[in-house]
Amino acid sequence: MVGDADDSSYVGCPSSIPDSPGTIAYMALNAISGLLSIIGSSLIVFIIIRNRGEKLARVHNRLILAMSIVDIFNSFALGLSIVPTPSNETPCSMGLGNITTCTIQGFFITLGFAVPSYNAHLCVYYLLMIRYNVSEEKIAKTYELWMHLFALAGPLAAGIVGAMQGIFHADVAHCWVGDKCVSRGTCLNGNMFGRGEWLLRLTSVYFFIVFLTIAISLLGTFLMIRERSAAVRQYEMRLEVGRPSRRGSRERRLSEQSIQSTTENIRQHTNNVSLTRDSAMQSLLYVAGFLITYVWACLGVMVVLISRDPTAAPTVFHYLNAFFLPLHGFWNCIIYLRPRINNIRRANRNISFCTALRKVIFTVNVQSRVEITRRRSSNTRASAVLTGGTTAFLRGSATNHSIIADAAAVVAIDIIVP
Repeated sequence: MVGDADDSSYVGCPSSIPDSPGTIAYMALNAISGLLSIIGSSLIVFIIIRNRGEKLARVHNRLILAMSIVDIFNSFALGLSIVPTPSNETPCSMGLGNITTCTIQGFFITLGFAVPSYNAHLCVYYLLMIRYNVSEEKIAKTYELWMHLFALAGPLAAGIVGAMQGIFHADVAHCWVGDKCVSRGTCLNGNMFGRGEWLLRLTSVYFFIVFLTIAISLLGTFLMIRERSAAVRQYEMRLEVGRPSRRGSRERRLSEQSIQSTTENIRQHTNNVSLTRDSAMQSLLYVAGFLITYVWACLGVMVVLISRDPTAAPTVFHYLNAFFLPLHGFWNCIIYLRPRINNIRRANRNISFCTALRKVIFTVNVQSRVEITRRRSSNTRASAVLTGGTTAFLRGSATNHSIIADAAAVVAIDIIVP
C-alpha cells in the first residue's frame, strides 16, 4: 500500500526508511544549520539591543533587528526538520508530530519569507543613502514603515490563511504546501499541492519582486560608485595637466597652495568613495547570503514543477537544501560582524580575531554617536570644498557628484564603527 514504510522512497523522502542513516543525516544537517542560524541571529539581536541607544537610532539597524528576530523563529522551525510531521500519516513521517505541530512549522516557514524581503529593503536603504542622498530622517519618516509592512504583512497573512485552510502537509521533509494525494498517488490533473497551490504561486511572485528589487538597487548603487570613481580620476588628471611649470614665481606659489588644498580635498573625497564601496559591498554580501540560502530550494521546486514529478529533484538537492535553507541567520551574522571586527583590528593590529570579536559583542558604545556627528561635519566640509573645485569638469552635475560624500561616509560609519 502506498504510504507504508517500504514505499517511503516515494515523494522525495531523504532516504528509504524513516530511521535510516540517510534520514538521520538529513535531520542532523537541519539541526546543525538551524542551531548555527539561531545563534547568529540571536547574536545580532544581542549586539543591537545591548547598544540600543546608538544602534536603534539607525534605520539600517532596525531593519537588521527585525530580520534577525523573524529568522530566529524560521530557523527553529526549519531546524526541527521532519520531527513535526504527523505520526504515521506520510512515508516521511518520524511519528513524533501531529496536524497541529505540522501547521505550526508550516506557518513559521512561511513567515520566514520576510527575511529575504528585509534583504531587499537593506539594498533599497543603501541605494537611497548612497545614490540619492536621502537623509536618515526622511527614510525613517517616509519609507521605513512601508519596508516593515511589505516584509512582514504578506508572509504573516499567507501563514495565517494557510494555517486556517490546513494546506501545510509533510510529503517532503518539512511541513509546507503539500497534499496527501502525492503519497497515495491520487493527485488530480497533476496538482501535487492541493488547496495550497495558490501559496506556491504567490510565493513565486513574491520572490520575483524581491529579486527584482535587489537587482535594481544593486545596479543603481554600483553605477553611482563607478561614476564617482571616474569623476575623481578625471579631476586628478586635469589637476596634473594644469600644474605650472615655471619655478619661483608668486603665481606658482599661490597655484601650488591651491593645488595642495584641492588635492587634500580630493584625497578626502576618494576616501569617501572607498567608504561608499564598503557600504555597497556590505549590501552585496547580504544578497549573497540570501542567494546561497535559497538557491537549492528554488532549483528543487523548479525541477518538480517542470516535471510534475515529486521525485524528480536529485537526492543531492535534498541534502544541500537541508543544510543551507536554515542557515540564513548564520550568514547574516558573519556579514554583520565582518566590518566591525576588521575595523578594530586595523586600529590595533596586535589584537587577535577572538579579542576583536569579544569587543564587538560585549562593548557598549557610549561615545560612538559623538564620533559619528564629528565625522559627518568633517565630511560635509570636505565635500563642499570639492564641489567648488570640480564644477568645471563635472559640467552641471557637481552637486550630485559631491554631496554624496557625506551620505556615503555616514552609512559606512554605521556599518564599520563597532
